[in-house]
Amino acid sequence: MIQRIQTLLLLLATIAAGLLLWEQLALCNIDGSALSEIGQDSPLSDGKYEAFDSPISAGIVGLIIVLNIVAIALFKNRPRQILFSWISLVLMVIFTLFMGIWFYMNYTTLPPNCDVSPAPGIILPVLTITFLFFAIRRIAADERLVRSMDRLR
Repeated sequence: MIQRIQTLLLLLATIAAGLLLWEQLALCNIDGSALSEIGQDSPLSDGKYEAFDSPISAGIVGLIIVLNIVAIALFKNRPRQILFSWISLVLMVIFTLFMGIWFYMNYTTLPPNCDVSPAPGIILPVLTITFLFFAIRRIAADERLVRSMDRLR
C-alpha cells in the first residue's frame, strides 16, 4: 500500500490539506487601534485570515482530509480511489474559490491603512490540488496497467 507513489501523493495531499487548518492564508498588518475599526464579523478582525474564519471552509477542509484518508485505504479498489480523489480535488477547488471570493468581499470593508499580505499558507491549496492531480494520474495509469495484464492472460 505505502510503496505505491500514488499513496504517497495522496498522503502529501492530506498533510497539505491538514496544514490548512493551522496556517494563516493572509495577514492584516495594522496597529491595534485600527484593528478595532474592522469589526467583529470580519474574518480579519483578529489580523489573520484562516480556514477557521468560516465554518463552511473548515468543514470543506475536514471533508477533504477524510476523503483523502478513505482514498488511501481503498488501495485495492482503484476506480473508487479515483472517484474519491476527484471529489476531493473538486472540493479543494471549491474551497479555494470560496476563500478567494469571501476574502474579496471582506477586503472591501477594511480600513485604508490595513496592509494585507499573503501568509505562507496561501500555497497549501495549490499544493493539495497538484498532489491530488498527480495521484489521480498515477492511479489511472496503474489501473490501465492492471487491465492490460488481464487481457494478456
